[in-house]
Amino acid sequence: MIPPYRGTNMSSKQRVQITTQQKLEYAKVMVEDGYSSQQIQEINGAYSSAVVRWKRQCKEEMLSITPTNKTALTPEQQRIQDLEKQLARLSGLRIRSRDKRGGWVFIITLT
Repeated sequence: MIPPYRGTNMSSKQRVQITTQQKLEYAKVMVEDGYSSQQIQEINGAYSSAVVRWKRQCKEEMLSITPTNKTALTPEQQRIQDLEKQLARLSGLRIRSRDKRGGWVFIITLT
């Protein structure tokens, strides 16, 4: 079970430091166990927008969509990001990919 947030005053939230591993665990609890984002927000003290974002990102990564411009949550997608960085470094290319309404666009630029 995930330990509850032990903040003193929920009306004036302090910034909560949550690791990537914790974000993944919270997102999996929402996706796999049916917890609501409100329940997770009460447990960890994070803002609702962040909790919803973790859930959405987790679902995308479960569909093998590698996030761009942010750190992946799942170990598999983190490995893909690491390999893409290594490839770009070794080849002297900068590779970005994004989903354009069902199709993939790869942008390759020389560095």
